[in-house]
Amino acid sequence: MNLSEGGKRKFPHVYLAGSIYQNDWRHSLVSDLRSANATDNGLLRKWPAMLVETKIGGEAFSWNYCGPYVASCDHGCAHGPGTHGTNRTMCHPDDYEQKTRGWVHAHCLEAIRDCDIFFAWLGNSKTPCTAYGTLVEIGYAAAQGKQLVIAGECVARHCTCESDELWFSRQFPDALVVGAPDPIHAFHQAIHRLRQDHGGINFFF
Repeated sequence: MNLSEGGKRKFPHVYLAGSIYQNDWRHSLVSDLRSANATDNGLLRKWPAMLVETKIGGEAFSWNYCGPYVASCDHGCAHGPGTHGTNRTMCHPDDYEQKTRGWVHAHCLEAIRDCDIFFAWLGNSKTPCTAYGTLVEIGYAAAQGKQLVIAGECVARHCTCESDELWFSRQFPDALVVGAPDPIHAFHQAIHRLRQDHGGINFFF
């Protein structure tokens, strides 16, 4: 964790919620994501916070990625239905035990409690969100008083599209709702708007 001289957190911690799959969108935002993951060095008791710098609107935005973490495997064998990217793999047959769902659940909630900004990508027409745990995470983050960012292709709070089954998650009055074709553009839009609303580059502290 990056601290200022006064011992306070220097950069915001950000949790990126949404579907997990091989080489997913998080790797486009966090280039070194595989260097610190759910399985390296045995069973991590606490997920690390990785310092990231992203250029947004020509200005640098420094932040800490705090979760979720998955198995470091480019082959995709750590992924599968209900595994959250931490399945025991042929690439790591002896390095770690397969994580239980309880272990994944506990680490996700711990990371959400630790975050300052909770960003949830709910997908688009090409890759709709099927991570139902994300909806639980949104509710948990809201109950913890986190800065919510709910992003997706359809973002109208009162959308009447018959195909929109995720409308309920966008009803939190304090949530920042962002519409974009993909999660990278959505993340950039969200940070830009938070800067505008809170006044500047170091808007959170």
